[in-house]
Amino acid sequence: MRSSIILAGGKSTRFKGNKALALFKNKSLIEHSVNVASKISDEIVIVLSDKQQYQLYKKFLPKTVQVAYDEQKEKGPLVGLLTGLKIIKNEYTFVLPIDAPLINPKVMDYLYKKAQNFDAAIPHWPNCYLETLCAVYRVSSMFRASEQALKNGKLKINDAVRLLIKINKISTEELKKFDPKLLSFSNINRIEDLEKLKKLNNNFNFIK
Repeated sequence: MRSSIILAGGKSTRFKGNKALALFKNKSLIEHSVNVASKISDEIVIVLSDKQQYQLYKKFLPKTVQVAYDEQKEKGPLVGLLTGLKIIKNEYTFVLPIDAPLINPKVMDYLYKKAQNFDAAIPHWPNCYLETLCAVYRVSSMFRASEQALKNGKLKINDAVRLLIKINKISTEELKKFDPKLLSFSNINRIEDLEKLKKLNNNFNFIK
């Protein structure tokens, strides 16, 4: 059994519109996130900001997807993650954002395997930047770390990650054997990012 948490409660301020409903390859970004999570997970929790947001997204969500709402409004992704962690029943969970439509299921599968016996398996770049929103976490460990970070007044997922004891940092170079262009980590923050990713998709036929 495997789990995924999709964080979809953001306001998309930089995108200047509803990012989750933006189209890429004829599907909304929220559909891409659900589809890729479904390929590697038996249990999927999507965290939204409120029921009004759910009304916008519900037609894209299969009945098997569990919906949760941020317990604190507009406090960032760490609150959303903690909300999702409270629902997950399995030992480990993949965490993914709503704005990375080219996450490779093989990357997800590999990270899941590499997380075993660790508190987390997190991709890291040569400059040491961690992809904390495309990672696998031990639910119990990350739950405690997230609670503690929030108690300390910290709101970023990185703040919780710093409290984890045993992290398996997976080099992005290692992940190129599954995702040669590392498009799994292509986040869409602005409309310009979406247009750039569309051009990449046209240039690389191997993208599924």
